[in-house]
Amino acid sequence: MILDTGILGLASYIFFVKSSFVRLKHNSSAIIGSTLFALSSYMIVYGQCLMWFNSIILFPLILLGYERLLNGKINFYYYGLLTLAIISNYYIGLMIVIFCST
Repeated sequence: MILDTGILGLASYIFFVKSSFVRLKHNSSAIIGSTLFALSSYMIVYGQCLMWFNSIILFPLILLGYERLLNGKINFYYYGLLTLAIISNYYIGLMIVIFCST
């Protein structure tokens, strides 16, 4: 559980630093934001459902791939991570697909 929370914080940190939507100027802001996301009440509650938690870990990375797709870059990064999220848990993967399609 602790390792999964740390990996979620790392994935959200990568999203905050590399995304042009967010693009935090200071690393301390990205660290604080990723820590707040990893320790939010949603993550704490759904941390007990281990099969749902893996798809949530992939969510910031999927958003990063989706941003690259919107910029016109054809990449298999987005498709591969989205497929992995759907295989990991169909329900949360479907919610991620709906989120990205709106």
